[in-house]
Amino acid sequence: MRDPRTGDHSLLVAYYSYKMGQILNLNKEQLFLAGLLHDIGKIEMSDEVLKTDKKLSKVERKQLKNHVLQGGH
Repeated sequence: MRDPRTGDHSLLVAYYSYKMGQILNLNKEQLFLAGLLHDIGKIEMSDEVLKTDKKLSKVERKQLKNHVLQGGH
């Protein structure tokens, strides 16, 4: 809800995950949910980093990359 760009991205990932589940005969609902939640670590990220259109500093890029680790906790 904080960042429409990330929200739209997550919906697309969820949709394509669901469709791949159909093709591969896997659990489509679980794949859809995984797609929605794959960027859950971005919740802890500051808006300054999450929503910027400017080039990120090294520290900001590290924060962005760490959203994967944050989502695993």
